[in-house]
Amino acid sequence: MARAMAERQHSYPGFAQPQPAPQYTHNSPNNVSVVVNTPQRDTGDAALMLLVESQKKSGWLAAFLNLVIAGAGYAYCGRWLLGIVVFLFVLVAFSIAGPIAWIYAPIMFIDGFLCAGRYNRELVTRILRNRSLPTR
Repeated sequence: MARAMAERQHSYPGFAQPQPAPQYTHNSPNNVSVVVNTPQRDTGDAALMLLVESQKKSGWLAAFLNLVIAGAGYAYCGRWLLGIVVFLFVLVAFSIAGPIAWIYAPIMFIDGFLCAGRYNRELVTRILRNRSLPTR
């Protein structure tokens, strides 16, 4: 029963099990054979979760950046072109309409959250694709 639980523990779909690192023999200058381990490409659940968590973008930060400087939240999420276009749009809106252009502030704040969410979903897909794992 313990063996069945151990096998079930690592059988999540979409995640491959880590393979042992290959070993190579290297001859040193003194004609001594040395076994060298290459780094292991760990694709276990914990390693993938750490990789995703370390690269995720914060929705709060993206929203705050969009509120302070229009388009900065998009740039933070890697969408530089959209950030520049939004910045120029808001700049033109303020020069034409003046303070009435503040109506865009709540839209920018909410869309900062949405942009970070889209980035994080794409991040998971991209990491799984780079690891040659099927996505759900």
